Amino acid sequence: AGQRVRFGFIMDDNQDGVSNYQSHGWYIDDLQFSEGATYVGNPERFENYTPNWYSTYGVWEVGEPTSGPGAAYSASNCWGTNLDGNYPYGTADQLETPPIALDNTAGLYLRFQHWYSFSGSNGVDYGLARIKSEGGDWTDISSQFVGSSGGWTQFSYDLTAYAGQTVQFGFYARDIQSGVSNYQSSGWYIDDFEIVGMPQAEAPADPYGLNVSITS
Repeated sequence: AGQRVRFGFIMDDNQDGVSNYQSHGWYIDDLQFSEGATYVGNPERFENYTPNWYSTYGVWEVGEPTSGPGAAYSASNCWGTNLDGNYPYGTADQLETPPIALDNTAGLYLRFQHWYSFSGSNGVDYGLARIKSEGGDWTDISSQFVGSSGGWTQFSYDLTAYAGQTVQFGFYARDIQSGVSNYQSSGWYIDDFEIVGMPQAEAPADPYGLNVSITS
């Protein structure tokens, strides 16, 4: 912090003299820097594609679901482990929020809507909600979500113990099918994420270009 720095992305072809073992390479886009807590939407309905949320291995996607629940809980978009099919074999991916500076007041709690369908045919796949304080480790704040939710349902968690702290939330999805590649299901979908007890200020949607005609 406070220093002038450069970032590098080093790529190394280490094929030991073999000239025909290359591939498409590495592409970088949308490099971003954040200062402090970057949470700007409360509630967050994901209609602006939430660029500061992060999927550790890229399994989680944001947009309009055509699989699983078939529609977001509200409006058009939500996060899901695969918006148009089953989560992939071997999934071990976490959706993470940006840092959120919680108010130092009593009565705060996390609330979100979720839909899930995890396979249990050969081992039990699951999802977990987690929290991490700044500089701390991830702590589970839910039991494992297994089987099917039977529809969109609400989850809530008391944040009293974290009041005044900067935290992140994680949504961890795990496929543990013991090497069986065809026992996946529709996965996990998250919508209407909210910290209840903090000021309400929905994140603005992305701007759209519209073709309009205006009469005199």
